[in-house]
Amino acid sequence: MTVTVERARELAGGTLLALLGGGAALKALTSQHIGTPANMGPGFFPVVLGVCLALCGLGVAAAALGKSLDQAAVPRVNVRAVALVTLSVALFALTIRPLGMVPAAFLLVLTAGFADPRTKPLTLVLLAGGLAGISWLVFIVALGMPLRAFAF
Repeated sequence: MTVTVERARELAGGTLLALLGGGAALKALTSQHIGTPANMGPGFFPVVLGVCLALCGLGVAAAALGKSLDQAAVPRVNVRAVALVTLSVALFALTIRPLGMVPAAFLLVLTAGFADPRTKPLTLVLLAGGLAGISWLVFIVALGMPLRAFAF
């Protein structure tokens, strides 16, 4: 089997993710109390995340092994999307305290939404408002997290 550069990268990346996830799950298993799904201990969530990461890594590696040579082309990276999603997360982190959770969530969705230039502004504003409202309902109302909806 001929190994292309792209296939080798995917295989190495998938293997690295699988090892990292497996190592994190093993560390949490050996150092923290796991508990049960009904009564979770502090190690339960890290174990679940580690196992999920390991499974995703195995999936990436298996897909790289099963990929034919003509499918091994590297897709173009949408730099605009990567930059705007990164900016939106940073903007959320910087505005959640001074503005509150609802305006920060609104700005997060609004900023990330500009990654697709085909999205109409009205659709984006409605989506951002709806998701900000849902985040308020889930995190503040349902879960009772001590967050301010609006800081002003």
